[in-house]
Amino acid sequence: PLNRQPGQALWPYRYDEEALRKIRRAIQTYHGERWWTALYQQKPQAQSGGMFKRHYFNVRDIAAPLVSTVRSWDLAATPEAAATDPDWTVGVLMGIDGEGRIWVLDVRRIQGSPLEVQELVKATAEMDGPQVDILIEEETGGAGKSLVDFYRREVLKGYVSSAFKPRSKKERRAEPLASTAELGHLYIVRGGWNQKYVEALVGFPF
Repeated sequence: PLNRQPGQALWPYRYDEEALRKIRRAIQTYHGERWWTALYQQKPQAQSGGMFKRHYFNVRDIAAPLVSTVRSWDLAATPEAAATDPDWTVGVLMGIDGEGRIWVLDVRRIQGSPLEVQELVKATAEMDGPQVDILIEEETGGAGKSLVDFYRREVLKGYVSSAFKPRSKKERRAEPLASTAELGHLYIVRGGWNQKYVEALVGFPF
């Protein structure tokens, strides 16, 4: 309908194809391909597939010295037998080093009862130690706030914990991490959880 071929400039009098190639290279260098496809192609996803590619992940035996660490929990208390496809409770331990690289240090996940989830969260906090901050995703509504308050007062008593309320969809919130990964700045520490974690991100959004 626009009488032009794919790849041709939409407004060549303002930005011809050579100018757009320079812009694309600059965006890819500093932000990754996803920013280009979102801003200039109106497709917030690279043409080759999802947000994360397997080759984005740099696996190392040990992490570099870290400036800060945090364990983030996405809680779900649905027993595995109670639903055909129940949600997972997932807790991801991440850190940032002095060069600004992101490290995924550990992932804990469970499909279990509310008590089983509480026990996992508490045991994981004890394993991580008090130096690791804890974030708990707070779902909208009073029930979400009550659940987070319970965890902070009872399950995680004695640990530094706080709630965070998502302001956007998961896909939007994952974009900074996806760009970091595409630039080669995302590292994961070798462990038995690696395969499922990478598979989950490669398949994201679900």
